[in-house]
Amino acid sequence: MNSHISRVDEGGQGSLGVSEFPPYLTTEEENQINQQFQKDTWRRNRQVLWSGVPHGLAQEWADERGMQTLTTAMGPLMVSDHPSCLKSKKSRESWSRYIKGASAVFAYHISKGEKITVLSPPPPTRFHPDGLANYQALEEPVLKGAIRGSAVSRIEMVHPTVKGAEDFCYQVWPADDARLWIANFGMLPPKKHWRRVSPKKQNLIVSQTELFISTKTNMQNVSGSAKALTEK
Repeated sequence: MNSHISRVDEGGQGSLGVSEFPPYLTTEEENQINQQFQKDTWRRNRQVLWSGVPHGLAQEWADERGMQTLTTAMGPLMVSDHPSCLKSKKSRESWSRYIKGASAVFAYHISKGEKITVLSPPPPTRFHPDGLANYQALEEPVLKGAIRGSAVSRIEMVHPTVKGAEDFCYQVWPADDARLWIANFGMLPPKKHWRRVSPKKQNLIVSQTELFISTKTNMQNVSGSAKALTEK
């Protein structure tokens, strides 16, 4: 069912309870992130994930609606000059791995609720053609129940780059109601420019995703891009 984004706050929290997220986080790092997400600042069903849209746009969209991106939910863990933030202690590559791990933990806590809002470009190309974006490879499988069967009831999508569609959301999972969006806004030209992923980085992403899924998830609950990556 299509709807418009509500700005009503809801309280809630999640709990992970697995030892670590290899190859992204140490146990200590994961515990620190879990503790942050278990605080009363967590807003149940008010989280936002994004893929293929500028980070600044996603953050602004979430802030205006009282919703939480990963950056918001991480709090001081993402403030570079805060003592709790590890960014200054990590290389660029290790920080990138840390953020991927934090994204997976974020998705797991979200999966304890009922819904999640995802921001992306409009149909027909809502996601990266290679399936290698963080959302496709890590977050989406977790939302759909890859870890201990904990899954959201629905995934909703918004396309904020389209003028007038900033608050129009529709269900994309378990049923894809993209037809409702197309009926209102039409089929727009596909996104032409996606960030190119080098073959070396593709291989690294595939190997990391395979390790993550094989060690911490139930493969019967994995669908879409992440499962395809492990079968290449």
